[in-house]
Amino acid sequence: MPVIQHKQATVFIAQIDHRSNLSVGTVTGVIWALGQTAVSIAHGYRTMPCQTRVPNQSWQMFLPIEIDGLREAMLLQATAIAVAGPELLLRLCVGNGDAEFIAAGEIRSASGSAFVSSGRLLDAKKDRRIDHADPFLSRGAFRKADKIIAEWNTTQAKVMQVVLDPNIKDIGQAAEYLGWDVKILRNELKLAKFEQIKDMVGLGDFDRAANWEMAT
Repeated sequence: MPVIQHKQATVFIAQIDHRSNLSVGTVTGVIWALGQTAVSIAHGYRTMPCQTRVPNQSWQMFLPIEIDGLREAMLLQATAIAVAGPELLLRLCVGNGDAEFIAAGEIRSASGSAFVSSGRLLDAKKDRRIDHADPFLSRGAFRKADKIIAEWNTTQAKVMQVVLDPNIKDIGQAAEYLGWDVKILRNELKLAKFEQIKDMVGLGDFDRAANWEMAT
């Protein structure tokens, strides 16, 4: 069977901490929701989703491209909190590098530095909701985002789940999707501290109307 190699790859690995004390049904709901979000993420990069549930309440996703994964990690966390609530302790680690598959699209057959770095980080870091194997990203953007995620309640997580979705282009579309007035959405984004991370996740122009008003 031919080996499929990827010189650049990104791997996300997540594990629900046992201290979350979730029911089997809630764990299943979280894993299912992560899978649905993975499909949206993959489609945003015009690639096929490759993911699996692994033992010990864990989940893994592979992308055949190299990205820092900050927006995606925050989106996955928002998705999980929206299902299980802020008491959920989900650790999610990101690794970059190479990857190879023995069977196409079968993540269980995969290996490579992207898988190794993310897996080692998950084993090593017990106190972070999101982290990156790259020390520069770990100490910078991921640490800042981690502190913000820790303060989200369920409503804020649901809002960020919509805002960070690659299919949502601006605040107007997000408000329409939620069935909210834009002013209400702006207030929830303020509570979720969106202003502090929007540039880091490529959403600096998300609220174009507010940006225009500030400029004038």
